[in-house]
Amino acid sequence: MKVFKFGGASVKDASSIKNIGQIVREYQGEKILIVISAMGKMTNAFEEVLEAYYLNNNHKEEALHKVLQFHHNIINDLWDNNQKLLNDCQNIIDEIPQIIENYKNKSYDFIYDQIIPLGEMISTKIVSSFFNDHNILNQWVDVRTIIKTDN
Repeated sequence: MKVFKFGGASVKDASSIKNIGQIVREYQGEKILIVISAMGKMTNAFEEVLEAYYLNNNHKEEALHKVLQFHHNIINDLWDNNQKLLNDCQNIIDEIPQIIENYKNKSYDFIYDQIIPLGEMISTKIVSSFFNDHNILNQWVDVRTIIKTDN
């Protein structure tokens, strides 16, 4: 089995995702595992969202909107209309205030670990959908169901 890991710069925009598709297409028929990072600079953007909520400052909505708009722009660059994926992205972003509210009594590090991986959730859903729509059959897997960690 081959394992491919594409970092944030590799999935920073629509043309980068198309490029990954060309690379992966060369290995069709082989068993491969693809690991995708959050899209370029989105880990930093998710950290800004967390800071804004954690400090309860006035930039919460602006920080959330920045993250959402970035992903929506890429989705709209890849598809004429993919409302399902736009909704999936919105639903993941909508989880952030709920996670913070539900875990407000936990440590910053614990909340960080709940929020930051959402960037990977969104990027992997976008890449997987793009692949499937371009006959690069794949199965998206929620890594949280197969990787277990402790404190």
